[in-house]
Amino acid sequence: MTTIANIFAAIGIFFGSLFGSSPSPVAEVPTPTPIVASSSNTSVADSITKTVPQGYHIGTSTIWFLDRDKPLPGVDLSTFTAFPGGQVQFGVDTTQAYCGGSVVAGADPATFVAIIGVEDHTAYATGYAKDKNHVYAGCDGIIPSADPATFVVLDNYVQDGGYVKDATHVWFSRAPGASMATDPWGFSADLVVGADPATFESDFTGSHDGIDKNHSYLEGKTVQ
Repeated sequence: MTTIANIFAAIGIFFGSLFGSSPSPVAEVPTPTPIVASSSNTSVADSITKTVPQGYHIGTSTIWFLDRDKPLPGVDLSTFTAFPGGQVQFGVDTTQAYCGGSVVAGADPATFVAIIGVEDHTAYATGYAKDKNHVYAGCDGIIPSADPATFVVLDNYVQDGGYVKDATHVWFSRAPGASMATDPWGFSADLVVGADPATFESDFTGSHDGIDKNHSYLEGKTVQ
């Protein structure tokens, strides 16, 4: 038996030298390492269990927005909901409302909703939110005097620049622009002085982008 084994071994050596060295073993695939985030605000490193399209990362004991080094303050995981988002993202739980990674000051969580537009049967984020008391422009906070019951968005993707109004005011929403470096989740809502809310509408024909019964407007300013 030993002689037969030696013969087969010799045959293996012969063919190995004839056709090249034996193939290298397949490399072992390492086990994926879970994504873990830690923070000075949490005592235990928390593994991410889910990431939603709105930019929120849901962990086993907290939630982060984008950068996973700062959890949402006081968030309730069991009731947190993220609204469809774009440039500005909103979320809410039973005790607080959130814009990006910050708490929306003064918001009523029971009635807080992101204002969502619909175009061609597709929902999109306008960058505005409201509750029973206020209207919020991105993360910049409350729009003074805006009426949530009659507030409407006139332009698709208004966060890129466009008009909004309620029963008594018209505003031009200006994109963040240069402020992106310091306030990437906010944008301004500037009052359009003299506009008539009842007849005001967006109109991109000619040299203006808004019109009412009295005037034409361009980026919130009267041009005619």
